[in-house]
Amino acid sequence: MPRSVLRVGTRGSALALAQAENVRKAISQVVSHRNFELVPITTRGDTMSGPIPPVGGKGLFTNDIQDALATGKIDLAVHSAKDLPALPFEGIVLAAVPPREDPRDALITRHGGGLSKLQPGATVGTSSLRRTVQLLAMGRGLVPTPMRGNVDTRLRKLSAGEVQSLVLALAGLRRLGKDSRVAEVLPTTVMLPAPGQGALAVECRAGDKDMREALSKIEDPLARRAFEPRRVVQRAARRACDARREHDPAARPGGDARWGPRAARRRDGHGSGFPRRGARRTDARGRRGRDHRRRHGGISGVSPARRRGSSRTRIPARTRLVGTVYLVGAGPGDPGLITVRGLAAMRAADVVVYDRLGVSPALLDLAPRAERIFAGKSPRRHAMTQAQINRTLVAHARRGRAVVRLKGGDPFVFGRGGEEAEALALAGMPFEVVPGVTSAIAGPAAAGIPVTHRDAAASVVIATAHEAPGKAGSRLDWGSLAGADTVVLLMGVERLPEAAAALIAAGKPKSTPAAVIGSATLPSQQTVVAPLSRIATAARRAGITPPAVTVVGDVVRLREVLGGWDTRPLSGKRVLVTRTREQASELSGVLRELGAEVVEAPAIRVEPPRSCSAVDRAISHLSSRRYSWVVFTSANGVRFFFSRLRAARLDARAFGGVRAAAVGAGTADAL
Repeated sequence: MPRSVLRVGTRGSALALAQAENVRKAISQVVSHRNFELVPITTRGDTMSGPIPPVGGKGLFTNDIQDALATGKIDLAVHSAKDLPALPFEGIVLAAVPPREDPRDALITRHGGGLSKLQPGATVGTSSLRRTVQLLAMGRGLVPTPMRGNVDTRLRKLSAGEVQSLVLALAGLRRLGKDSRVAEVLPTTVMLPAPGQGALAVECRAGDKDMREALSKIEDPLARRAFEPRRVVQRAARRACDARREHDPAARPGGDARWGPRAARRRDGHGSGFPRRGARRTDARGRRGRDHRRRHGGISGVSPARRRGSSRTRIPARTRLVGTVYLVGAGPGDPGLITVRGLAAMRAADVVVYDRLGVSPALLDLAPRAERIFAGKSPRRHAMTQAQINRTLVAHARRGRAVVRLKGGDPFVFGRGGEEAEALALAGMPFEVVPGVTSAIAGPAAAGIPVTHRDAAASVVIATAHEAPGKAGSRLDWGSLAGADTVVLLMGVERLPEAAAALIAAGKPKSTPAAVIGSATLPSQQTVVAPLSRIATAARRAGITPPAVTVVGDVVRLREVLGGWDTRPLSGKRVLVTRTREQASELSGVLRELGAEVVEAPAIRVEPPRSCSAVDRAISHLSSRRYSWVVFTSANGVRFFFSRLRAARLDARAFGGVRAAAVGAGTADAL
């Protein structure tokens, strides 16, 4: 905030200027060493003569002001909160919601009487669809009459007899000093006000830390809490629209012409977000949408399997906000340990930026259509610097894409997720943190070691052993670590000898049980147990390499009782499954439950014959009882035979008096 004169942008109406003046006075008390000037800006909504579009109309009164703020023509912007679109504008943050005025609506009549004095057929001037609907619902026979213009213009039209009454926001009348004209303040049980009515929204650039700090001092938390739910609900409604549009790839940002340049800009942080005039529409209400429903089951955004009540947990893949970054914890390694929320984010992703550790090919396959960007780091070798990762996340989000930043474990536990979230916040980009199962807890658990236990440990501390003990500027206090009942060290295989020595020097007994768990929760998991003084040697001899978790404390003794994932019958074994891909999954699942690492390499492939005439001819003779028996020799044969039976528009009743035999239990189950 280096300028001596700070420019406050707002609309040019008398009400907007009065509101901005109130904000100017409030901020002047906080930033007394700066002068402020009001900069009136004519918006597109101010120049429109027709009715405001019910969809996309919000941005008409804010886009031009936000453009001026983003390009540096003004330093902060003041809006009526109800005019502010739900989707964020690139590089701009809602820095303050000052104390709110009375949110109720007010009735002004020509002759001063209240609502009860209006006769059936009386005209009521309003430009609001919300007010129109509620006036009609009163059942009084009132006639809502469209009326645009500022407060003074509408009052003049009332005096000229164009309408018999007006409904206006009480807050605006009070700010203009015209509340003496109010005939009746309408209770919320009669006229529900717009969400955010009476509140102001003050925006500034995301990178202007001084301005953000200054504006935070005029913030009213109660006013924001009354205003924010409206934006949340609007975003939820937007998700539903996005889910419908995403059926057609051309509907994505940057797709066909129906989006228009302004809509694309909103997803990049600019523009209003509604299609340009005359743009081609092919949504679910149009021909293209109907064709899609015929082909894919009839309900937009929901798979036929889900409507039939599939036993598998399913989440609609495209129920997400456009241009959002999801910082997703992938869990400790086993792809089955990702959270349901993380799974939904992956299925909705346009881009996945993933790490080296804790991210398996099976997890990446959850987003088959997403662009994959590797950002992994290994000792002395980084695919991308942290600054490059931050820029990549922001860049793709600005293009209106759903970005998943996939990290092993939990993104906020030594995952640098906090730094990435900070970078996104400073860039004004929406993001969501999806917590994951951290390896600091899951790794020991998979080895049969609880990090706390009523009889063994009442405290646990998690630290990184990546730094060398005694390193200048280190934040690690080895004395405090040694005082905890359980110590969990992450990223410390290479420095394990120094870490063990530091704990012993800080007072941890040499005989304290310790364990190192390599590749925790994976089929290749390996665990070694030894006293603290010898744990580094034991880990080296066992060949344990990163990623690994080290646990120090009496809880390690419980492994002898509890066992662990690596004590299952097939732990450490790699099993090759050569069945067809369709048949391999069940066997592979059983083998994995027994601890095996499964490699699927189908040695055979089942294909339909070039001609089905022989089978079709045999099916046609079933009803003539030419056959006494039908013998099925494989589950594949059952599936193929019944597919041809359905093709002939027949079912099992076609067997009539013919007997069926199955070779093997699997074939019988399929039959």
